[in-house]
Amino acid sequence: MKKTFKFLIFGTFPFLIILILIFFINIIKHDSVYAHKSMYTYQNPFNWFKYKTKASIVKSFINFRNIYGRGLDEKRIYLEEQKQKQLLIDTPQSTKIWQRGFHFDENQNLLPMQARLRGDNPRNWLFEKKNWRMKVRKKDVVKQQRYFDYLPFDFNKYFSGKIANKIGVLSSNFRLIELYLNDKSQGVYIESGNFNESFLRRKKIMPVNIYKTEQILDESIVALESNFFNSPGIASKSAIFNQLEKDDKTDLIFFLELMRMSANDKKYFENLIDAIGIDKWALFASYQILTQNFHNDNTHNLRMIVDPWSGNFYPILHDPLIGNLNSDEFNINNSSNDLILLLNQSSKFQELKLKKLFEILNSKIILDVIDEHKKIENDLIISEKRDVEFLVKNFDFFGLIKILINQNYIDNKGKEERLRFLNTYSKYLDELNSYLISQPEGNWKKNNQGFEIAVNQDLPLSNLIIYFDEQIPEWISLDLDENNKLDDTEKEYKFYPKNNYFSVPYSFYANRMDFRKTTVHQSHINLATLNTRFKFITSNNKEPQKIEFQNFITKKKYVLREGNFESVPASKLNVPIKENEIKRETIKLSGTYEIKKNKIFNENIIIEPGTKFNLYKDKSLIFKGKVTAEGKKDLPIIFQKAKGQSWGTIALQGPNTSGSSLNYVIFDGGTGHNIKNIPIKNDVYYSIGNIRYISALSLHDVNNIKLKNIRIVNNSMYDDALHIIYSKNIDLENVTINKSFGDAIDIDMSEEIHLKNINIKESNNDAIDLMESSAIIEDSNLIGSNDKAISVGENSFLIVKNSKLIDNNVGVATKDGSLTYISNLYFEKNEFHIKNYKKNWRYGDGGLTVVNDSQFNLSDNNNQDFKKKEIEKIDIDKFSTLLIKNSNYEGKIINQKILSKINKEEHLKKIKKLN
Repeated sequence: MKKTFKFLIFGTFPFLIILILIFFINIIKHDSVYAHKSMYTYQNPFNWFKYKTKASIVKSFINFRNIYGRGLDEKRIYLEEQKQKQLLIDTPQSTKIWQRGFHFDENQNLLPMQARLRGDNPRNWLFEKKNWRMKVRKKDVVKQQRYFDYLPFDFNKYFSGKIANKIGVLSSNFRLIELYLNDKSQGVYIESGNFNESFLRRKKIMPVNIYKTEQILDESIVALESNFFNSPGIASKSAIFNQLEKDDKTDLIFFLELMRMSANDKKYFENLIDAIGIDKWALFASYQILTQNFHNDNTHNLRMIVDPWSGNFYPILHDPLIGNLNSDEFNINNSSNDLILLLNQSSKFQELKLKKLFEILNSKIILDVIDEHKKIENDLIISEKRDVEFLVKNFDFFGLIKILINQNYIDNKGKEERLRFLNTYSKYLDELNSYLISQPEGNWKKNNQGFEIAVNQDLPLSNLIIYFDEQIPEWISLDLDENNKLDDTEKEYKFYPKNNYFSVPYSFYANRMDFRKTTVHQSHINLATLNTRFKFITSNNKEPQKIEFQNFITKKKYVLREGNFESVPASKLNVPIKENEIKRETIKLSGTYEIKKNKIFNENIIIEPGTKFNLYKDKSLIFKGKVTAEGKKDLPIIFQKAKGQSWGTIALQGPNTSGSSLNYVIFDGGTGHNIKNIPIKNDVYYSIGNIRYISALSLHDVNNIKLKNIRIVNNSMYDDALHIIYSKNIDLENVTINKSFGDAIDIDMSEEIHLKNINIKESNNDAIDLMESSAIIEDSNLIGSNDKAISVGENSFLIVKNSKLIDNNVGVATKDGSLTYISNLYFEKNEFHIKNYKKNWRYGDGGLTVVNDSQFNLSDNNNQDFKKKEIEKIDIDKFSTLLIKNSNYEGKIINQKILSKINKEEHLKKIKKLN
């Protein structure tokens, strides 16, 4: 027995030594790849022995006892073991090579896909749970999404991402799933997407440039400055605006130049905040404060959209998290990159940001996110019991034994940790809200000309009420430039008394200043607030008896303390903010105007009947306020060529044009507006804001607009006669367009567009073209289009009735997930009356058309039956559906169904919903 025991000990000892050596060699290999192989990569020391030992025990436990019970929604992918090894054979390059496999889609169909590992950081793929990216075939896209990212579950990341989704910050949609690889659970993952053209379309944004900056790790470009805002060469494109060359970055450079010019110039700064989409930045900055997520900077995690249709330049949230929740420091002025740093120095931006922050805090949005999570908490616990990383992190040998013995045993460590976090987070939000409604800090003192106030900390002093005891001044005035006199530029800050007091309906902010003592760290600058003064002159040099002010949110009144103080004057970007919206000046235009330069109108404009605008070559008029152009039948308003050369565009741009109306207006000879024709240092160039116009009449980002009795002729060069984009509630009535250069009316990413009595003849392309839009067309005649009379594309919805479509190449084309409802339409002499098909793979669907009470007139071969005519005049592919009810087909009443072979069930649901 002893001999046998000794033999076993000494016989197995060499094998044990070999196993230990292999184990430690494997650890050394892992650590080499983890911290020493990748360029520019630094990792803190990691205890691989401890991690590997725990992981081996946990995996053995999971394999020994299958944990049953359905948890979160499942995602199953299949990738051969050998292909998984190939992804790690030569990191980091090998991690980016797609490997072929299979996946189950949402309908439980087993379909081909490709997968690879995601990210440059070795932490993404050296642990048990790896970061995956999956790509399905173009024909298998899921709700316009082809690429899927699967990130190991991190509650802070997930919760932060859901907050972003709910409050409207542009970001991927986040959901929790349980990932299975070759039918083995990998545990809980966050499913999201990446940023490409499909992402833009899902978010109702035109296909434009998305810029990506990751000047770290293996993506670093050697010898280029790492700051994106100084070095656009480090930015790559993850989506491409196809009207520019792939390598063209002029749209980005425009904004970077404007930023530099704005730092010390109020005029250019006004152009900047008008151009970039300031509301989007205020929302993004509010989100950063709500989550303390400043995990983006000048160098990495930066994703930016440049949209030439809105003119905006704004961020996409990438890699969300919840930062350190410190109730003593809310980081109101923390600036994660150079643009936010510039914006944070502006009182206008501070006002927008703080009001947006308060609005979110006092809505139910974040409470809804918390409630939604609690609903899936039980499913999450079940999936966590199969999650290697979760069990390693919360390693408890006795807990594993309990689960082994009793499968119904639940370890609540994860749930308890999440609930503790939610309690901490709720407390943080309450304290942040309390801070916003607290008493602002400041005081006042007298001086030789009158008095001055001082503002300190983040909150402004708002709506001053200034009382005088005796000798009430005739007026008081704010002396912004501190030259002790009232200048022309300060006349709007002159106030007159009401009884014994003066009302000053402005908010006054403290300066936000950058006190960096180094040039090494250029990001994450927490600006300091300085005691900032605003001087007032009184007509009789008398000081007030008392000053009251309000919290700008609650309107609660406080008495401003009198006392001596040291202070600095307001900076250039720190201007008083008026409580109520400033009314725009109204300008009347009449007579004849020679337009030799591009002109932007920020005012409200009234154009008198009979007014003529002679526009010179390539010159444009941009209206950013409300326009009332009421011509008459015998006295129309005319925009026309000067010296026979085509002009640019007449554009209504932005939400301040709401309520505009144009009646009896003629547009003769427009083309569009080529921004490259304008000198780079031209003030008008910066005022227009890098916006691309491709039509004679352009409606961009507008709502509540009425166009009546409009005629557009002789447009040339660019695509459209009339272009409507990012707009809502637009009424067009009695519009005539003849021989348009491209499309007569192009409607993109818009809704509630009503077209009545539209007469379009001989369009070189489509008469009316819809993309991601909803519209109603009635009582219209669309004749002689070289392409389609009506093109209903890319997830659009159209109702068209009581109209005639004659002699077009195609009468109505419905495609790519669009739905057209037709009533009482007359089709004649079209090459195809109706065509339904799938064109853009991103939508994964064809077209659905329902026809009621309509007439198809072929005017030839009257003796052929319907099915033969269907082949000649109606073309429906396998992705599409057509229903014809009670319609006259060459004198014969027909009811016909052509159901999609691919999308039949989905189309029938849509039809049922339509009825």
